[in-house]
Amino acid sequence: MNRQDIVRDMKQETGSFPNISQIAKYMNVSRDKARDMVKGLEYIEDGRSRKYFVNDVVGRILQQKGV
Repeated sequence: MNRQDIVRDMKQETGSFPNISQIAKYMNVSRDKARDMVKGLEYIEDGRSRKYFVNDVVGRILQQKGV
């Protein structure tokens, strides 16, 4: 899968601005691991959760995989 495929798939599953729980569920990891992964990314405060832009999240996933 290339970057665009992952972005498209993640948008279908979580929407354009997923929170930590949605990211963790999509990646099948714990919320703590997902929180560590998105550390340093910009976010939008939405009540009690932080929403992250899906393109930034996918970029971080690929960066950590070394692609």
